[in-house]
Amino acid sequence: MKNYSLLILLLCAVLPVTSQKLVWKAGVNSFFENNEFSGSRIQNSQTMAGVHLAPEIGVSWDEQHRIFAGADVMHEFGSNVVIDYYAPVIYYAFEGEPFRFYMGAIPRKHVLDRYPRMFFQDSIANYRPTITGLVWEYRRNESYLNVWLDWTSRQ
Repeated sequence: MKNYSLLILLLCAVLPVTSQKLVWKAGVNSFFENNEFSGSRIQNSQTMAGVHLAPEIGVSWDEQHRIFAGADVMHEFGSNVVIDYYAPVIYYAFEGEPFRFYMGAIPRKHVLDRYPRMFFQDSIANYRPTITGLVWEYRRNESYLNVWLDWTSRQ
């Protein structure tokens, strides 16, 4: 019995000790897109205006792993209701050089922040603030390669 106790004591002394930290984020994004014109067959004439509030709370460990939960809540300017749209946010994040990996309901800004704005319509960023799926990225210096999959499946 003494041998097992000594072995367990030595293993506990050698194994790295990690602890969790409570982390949080709060995002605010206001938008105003005046797309009012006439005669276009490509895009609807409209004005998009509102504000997003996106609080998140989570747990971090080993300075590379995080799990976040929160919501992205939107209010459109001129609306009579307080919350016009909300999207749950819950995801796992790994960030360790040279890789980055996210999985879950991820804020769209984490995934598409490096893409030129011309790739996506403004209405996507304003009215679909999350990507439901996964993201993998490899980066070195200023170069990067990322692959992402959005399972939103809603037109």
